[in-house]
Amino acid sequence: MRIRNGSDADAAAAAAVVQRVLHEHGLPFEPRGLDADILAPSAHYGARLTLTTRHRYDRAIRLYERAGFRPAGSAREPRADDPGLTYALRLAPERDRVPSRPAGGRRRLVLVPSFA
Repeated sequence: MRIRNGSDADAAAAAAVVQRVLHEHGLPFEPRGLDADILAPSAHYGARLTLTTRHRYDRAIRLYERAGFRPAGSAREPRADDPGLTYALRLAPERDRVPSRPAGGRRRLVLVPSFA
């Protein structure tokens, strides 16, 4: 899977995914509050790849950690009394990225997009 920088053109698709996941967990999508960054990533993010999650998403957290994300602190704002977690993934410059496969021929998981 190719990693590329996301843009505001990706915002609608990213927001649909976030909205669906929040709905599945009984949480509201807050486009003018907590989720404003999803709708305008270029106004909220620099070059570092980060994500915010909640303690209740333990399976997702394990997935993020397997993909190379590391804890980077608390979320900016709580949601439903959960203070939340921020994870970060350092990406190599594009020129240094090479496709790799771990032993056994299985593909390595890479998450897209990186709103930079």
